[in-house]
Amino acid sequence: MAAKIDQPRRVQYPIICTAEQENRLVKTLLIAATIAIVGLSPTQAGAAIIELTTGDPRISPHKSGWNDSLHFFGSPYFSVFSLGQRPTRNGPYNIRTYFIFDLSGVHGSVVSAELLLENGQVKSTDPFETVSLYDVTTPISVLLDRLAIPTDATFNDLGTGVKYATNSDFSSAADTNVIRTFTMNQDGLAAINAKIGSVFVFGASMESLDPRRNADDTISGTYSMLRLTVVPEPAAALLALSAMIGFASLRRRA
Repeated sequence: MAAKIDQPRRVQYPIICTAEQENRLVKTLLIAATIAIVGLSPTQAGAAIIELTTGDPRISPHKSGWNDSLHFFGSPYFSVFSLGQRPTRNGPYNIRTYFIFDLSGVHGSVVSAELLLENGQVKSTDPFETVSLYDVTTPISVLLDRLAIPTDATFNDLGTGVKYATNSDFSSAADTNVIRTFTMNQDGLAAINAKIGSVFVFGASMESLDPRRNADDTISGTYSMLRLTVVPEPAAALLALSAMIGFASLRRRA
């Protein structure tokens, strides 16, 4: 007599919802995930604040320097910024500055950016001076070449082109340790994001100069910081994925 083999029983799980209800649930979850993604602030989405400060190039990849209309330049080896105009017998000459920040350690998408400058040594007869930031197309190797002779093109590049930000609060009446903030506009953010993983350079020029006045109107200092708010790229995708996983866990059918 052959041994009796027990047949495995098929376990029946109740159907939680019909196909029509299932489709409605999918749509509801996707809409909820979309609302959650759009409604999240950068901080809620896992944003990080990254602060890059210029310093001695022997220990810091971030630098600043200056260039003037007489074709002299300031070495970046002290990370000094200087801009404005100085008087001569033949009329004033102008000074513009540049900033170089290494973004090779930045990963994700920059959603806001600020340049912080100290209200350093300000010489001016005006109550306030205005400074603007601009894009720079001059190769960084040219800006940092101590043997290169600066040209009109290099000088002009530091204060013309696409404007990234403006600050009109620099004042000789303020304390030197006051920090002035430049908030990058959409052009500035786009330029930064295009340089993620590389090096970002931009220039600065004093916009409130009066070329008819042969005066010493200058701003100089040593402290400059680029503060970035960075959102990791997978943040939004993970929210949507979580919603779909939650849906999948409900779909236990026979």
